[in-house]
Amino acid sequence: MRKFFWLKFIVVIFVFSLPLFAQTSADLRKRYQISTLIETFEVRPNILATVSYGERGQVISVLVRTHPTSDIGNQSKKEFPIKLAEELTEEFAPISVRGRMYQNFDFESGRNTYRTTAYNNLIIETVIHGIGTDSVTASQIYISWQKTEGR
Repeated sequence: MRKFFWLKFIVVIFVFSLPLFAQTSADLRKRYQISTLIETFEVRPNILATVSYGERGQVISVLVRTHPTSDIGNQSKKEFPIKLAEELTEEFAPISVRGRMYQNFDFESGRNTYRTTAYNNLIIETVIHGIGTDSVTASQIYISWQKTEGR
């Protein structure tokens, strides 16, 4: 009787955990429609920019980060030099289109600094690592446009 209980228990756990296993792109394409409002570009080796568009095709947000990896112990695969972060920020949101800066806020936690800089036309959020060291890096840049009219 007890063996039957454990066998039944294991089968139930297995059946319910199947959806938790990694899915492939083919699985997702069968299940969901591909959106024309989001695209991902490889802007540098190992650096991706995921761009979201508004109804009229204007850019409304950009998320810049490294290519996702399952190697959680290797920070070099998840971070990129701060100079590259500044260069990519300028490419996607040139100073000439940002408008006047009205807020700059940093939140520090350990080696991580979460920086939010708000301008009239957009907000730039950057995750920075190692401020005050010789090897400052970033792991993410998120740019969201607040005003999209006329663009």
